[in-house]
Amino acid sequence: MEGRTQIPDGTGPVVADRFGPIATGPPVSGPTRGPDSMVTAAIGSTPYKIMLLLHIGSAFVAFAPAFVWPFVSMRLKKTGEPVGATINRLAGGNTLKIHGPAYFVTGFLGFGLAGMSEKVFRMSQTWLSLAALLWFAGMGIMFGLMHPAEKKAADGDAQAEKQLAMYGGILHLILFVALFLMIWKPGL
Repeated sequence: MEGRTQIPDGTGPVVADRFGPIATGPPVSGPTRGPDSMVTAAIGSTPYKIMLLLHIGSAFVAFAPAFVWPFVSMRLKKTGEPVGATINRLAGGNTLKIHGPAYFVTGFLGFGLAGMSEKVFRMSQTWLSLAALLWFAGMGIMFGLMHPAEKKAADGDAQAEKQLAMYGGILHLILFVALFLMIWKPGL
């Protein structure tokens, strides 16, 4: 709560934050939260900003290979090197060890941000429900489809290399839609 201002007719304060007025009523003395309210951090507070930074940073780690490896694959094909074996040598197991867990942390921190938002953001809101659905879909793609395909591609399976390219494209789409949802927040 960033400030209280008097209602023009003098009947009581308007409690406002950076989102504008959020409550009106008779003059209030003391804390404005009830005993059953348990808020760890408000939007804009330092703990909230730290969690947001970690949320965004973990998303970079999770999605980096979806942007990097297609370019590496094209370069390898142009030079005539085996794509699956070379990528496995360079980054074998990273989906399971680094990128997948980072993707899990991204969603986990996103849920934490919603919980810390003083009920400004709720799972019943369209944008947040769709973002959670996309997160679960991405988890299935990373752990259920990409990881097995990476193993097959490492053994030289050309079909698995094509599948990896497709899964990477799907992850690009998931990221784009998730960013749209988080920036414009439809249904808020």
